[in-house]
Amino acid sequence: MGMDDTTGKIILDLGCGVGIESLELALAGNDVIAADLVPANIELAQRVAALYGRPVRTALVGWEPPYVDLSDDSIDILYMNGVLHHIPHAHDLIRASLAWLRPGGEIRAMLYSDRGWAKYVGVVVPPFDSDVTQHPHFRKFLRAFDRVGYHADWYSRKRLEWRFGDIVDISMYKYITNDDRYAVTRMVPK
Repeated sequence: MGMDDTTGKIILDLGCGVGIESLELALAGNDVIAADLVPANIELAQRVAALYGRPVRTALVGWEPPYVDLSDDSIDILYMNGVLHHIPHAHDLIRASLAWLRPGGEIRAMLYSDRGWAKYVGVVVPPFDSDVTQHPHFRKFLRAFDRVGYHADWYSRKRLEWRFGDIVDISMYKYITNDDRYAVTRMVPK
């Protein structure tokens, strides 16, 4: 996702979990906002960063708009590593996030891929414009990628364009693992 050489940015780490990546981003010289649905995760992320002398700001994520309480034009990068594919209302979240992005800002995400679906489910990927939850093999896909969650989706460049193309441009899409199970994308506001 190009984060290794990203520095001097304000980054919202949405779905920060325990905060390891928030710490990495802070150590690289970024101003990081660790955000998660789980308050205990946010507290842990803050503690982990503080242990290394890199305090991070925090934000609680909600299930409904505005999702995160941020002012307009307050971040450079919305970073979601392994998060977007778990959000049933992903379009609403991406639309809301556009207000948070500064001019020139972008969204970077790691995703479950279409090729991962085909390989781990063992059937042809559903049509890009279909509701994955209605597919007869949805449960198999969900458990192949996530042992405990209740929602997962797959993405290809075409599916990203179908789902979000009215509000963002897909500036990059790339498979990142040997088995193509995961992909990364960068999206910029239209």
